[in-house]
Amino acid sequence: MENLTPNLSSQEKFQIWVETNAPGIAYLWNWEQMEVNLEQAQKFLDFASHGEAVMARFMVGVWLGRNELNFDIFEARGVLDQKQLQVVLDWIKTPFWP
Repeated sequence: MENLTPNLSSQEKFQIWVETNAPGIAYLWNWEQMEVNLEQAQKFLDFASHGEAVMARFMVGVWLGRNELNFDIFEARGVLDQKQLQVVLDWIKTPFWP
């Protein structure tokens, strides 16, 4: 990610990462103010598919730098498709912070 977007802020890189890998949850962020809406994220978890909920928990956790929505790697392994799981594994191998 770093090599592809060298002149962008870490928040802008994160935005691209979310929009590329989980576009259905990108609306949880206010990109102009660079913040996530935790209340909206909690509501999203109530109607999201299981995979979408896991990805939202993961990406919100990366954004905040803490496991606010209880992301579980074992749940992720059992629920996510290969592409989604690869996003998580790539981040684990080479973490970045917005």
